[in-house]
Amino acid sequence: RSKAGFGAPVEHWVRHDLDAYISKNLSKNAIKSSNLFEYSEVNHIVVSNKEGKINASYNIWSFLAIESWIKQFKNK
Repeated sequence: RSKAGFGAPVEHWVRHDLDAYISKNLSKNAIKSSNLFEYSEVNHIVVSNKEGKINASYNIWSFLAIESWIKQFKNK
């Protein structure tokens, strides 16, 4: 059998394990301080994902990664 990649359980993390982290890092203040995303749109995606209306786990994961990068490198 050929090699197969290992997929991280991003959907589970976003929907269950990272709730407090998402609330903090994608909060209105956090989003506005980076001035990159529109808070109302990000919040709509986060809430819809949490309610199970959509599966935007990878989008939310990407928002978290970008916000983290901005915090690390914005003032350097």
